Amino acid sequence: MDFRYVNNPDGAAWLDLHAAAYIAHPYRNPTIGWKSDMEKFNTKDAMRFHGAYYHPANAVAVLIGDISMEKAKQFAEVYFERYPAGRAAPETVTQEPPQGGPRRASVF
Repeated sequence: MDFRYVNNPDGAAWLDLHAAAYIAHPYRNPTIGWKSDMEKFNTKDAMRFHGAYYHPANAVAVLIGDISMEKAKQFAEVYFERYPAGRAAPETVTQEPPQGGPRRASVF
């Protein structure tokens, strides 16, 4: 578990908010996983996850300022061209069910 969540009241509230707001969609899960996920994670799991998702097909570059499309393409080539593209992550097809009433979460 990321310590920015567990050692920070705002972070704990954020986790509870997402867990309460989303019933089925993966947004309900923290990016790094739940504490129980991290306690069972090992180096082999981390390497497999990294190999599956950390490559240019899943990358997003945000360029801000007065930059032309040509310069942006050059930037992408310099930093990403040397890596194999990889496969894009599977699309999330889970549909969030309609909310039938209020949902509440408390952080103590």
